[in-house]
Amino acid sequence: ELASRDRWIMDGNYGASLSIRLPRCDAVVFFDFPRLECLWGVIKRRLTTGRRVRADMGEGCKEQLTLEFVRWILNYPRASRPRIVEALATVGRHAELIRVVSRGDVANVLIGCDVGETRSLA
Repeated sequence: ELASRDRWIMDGNYGASLSIRLPRCDAVVFFDFPRLECLWGVIKRRLTTGRRVRADMGEGCKEQLTLEFVRWILNYPRASRPRIVEALATVGRHAELIRVVSRGDVANVLIGCDVGETRSLA
């Protein structure tokens, strides 16, 4: 339903809905960070927020650092990333694909972009 609207932004790599979202999008930002950088980000967030619920978390979603989540991060390049990359290969000329490989690149993509404007990274 959300992807059928004129304007929308969705977050996440939930594979079951990629086939719905990708044909309808005009841009995809693929955060393709190294797994150790992702793991450090999760640990750092946990250390800085403690057990408080962050303002950007959905209701009832607590920041969790579980062994299962750590395993998911460490296994992502082998277990999940190939499916995401394969799905992204289906994005044709209708959508710009922006691959972000570091937290520094996030700032480069976001700073100075107007709503609706995208920039590719070299």
